Amino acid sequence: MTKTAGMIFFIMAALVLGLAIANYTGQFTAAAGVAEQYRDTGLNTTDLRFAMGESFVIQLVIVGILGILGWFLFGSETEQVMYLVITGLIVVGSVVVRLTPLLPLNMARLSPVSAFYGAQVEFQMSADDTMFYLTLPRDTNYRVARLGKDLPEKDGHVLLDFHKDQALASAYARSKVPVTVVGTVTGTRTLVREREIFLVPRVKVYQVSSK
Repeated sequence: MTKTAGMIFFIMAALVLGLAIANYTGQFTAAAGVAEQYRDTGLNTTDLRFAMGESFVIQLVIVGILGILGWFLFGSETEQVMYLVITGLIVVGSVVVRLTPLLPLNMARLSPVSAFYGAQVEFQMSADDTMFYLTLPRDTNYRVARLGKDLPEKDGHVLLDFHKDQALASAYARSKVPVTVVGTVTGTRTLVREREIFLVPRVKVYQVSSK
C-alpha cells in the first residue's frame, strides 16, 4: 500500500507539471504581443512574464514536494500508516470538490493550477469589470467579474470563461447583479490594468442566475 501511495504522488506530480505548462504557455506567448500593442503605457514583456514566472515557480515547488513524497513512500520498506491516511484523504477530497460546488472560491484561488484544478465553485459577483482589464491571452469568451467592492483588486476578481457558449454568455449579459455563477476552476489568467499585473483564477462557467 505504501508503494501505491508513492505512485499516486508521482502521478500527481506529473499532472501538476502538465497542467502548469498548459496553463502558462498561452500567457507567455501572448505577453509579447500585448506589450507591443500597449507599449505607450510603459507595459513591457519582461514585467508580464516575470509576474507569470513567479506563479509558475510555485507550481514547480509543488511538483518537487510531491515527487519527494512519492520517492520516500515508494522506497519505504515499512508501512507508513500516517502517509497512507493522508493520501486517502487527499484522494477523497479531490474527488468530492470536483463533483460538487462545496469549495469556497477564496480557497480555490490558493491553488487553481494544481490542487484545485477542476474543482467546482459557486459564488456571487457584484459587477462586470471586463472593460477595465486586458487578459492574457485575449479572448472574446472571457469576462472579468468583480466579487466585492471592499476586496483588494487581486483578490476581488475572477476571470469567467464562457467557452464559446453564446447562449450562456447572453444570459450572463442580461443578468442583474448580484449574479450567482457556477463553474469549474481551470487554472489562471493574467489581468493587466495600466501597469498593474496580477493572476486570477479562471472559471469555466456552466450556470448563471440572478434574482
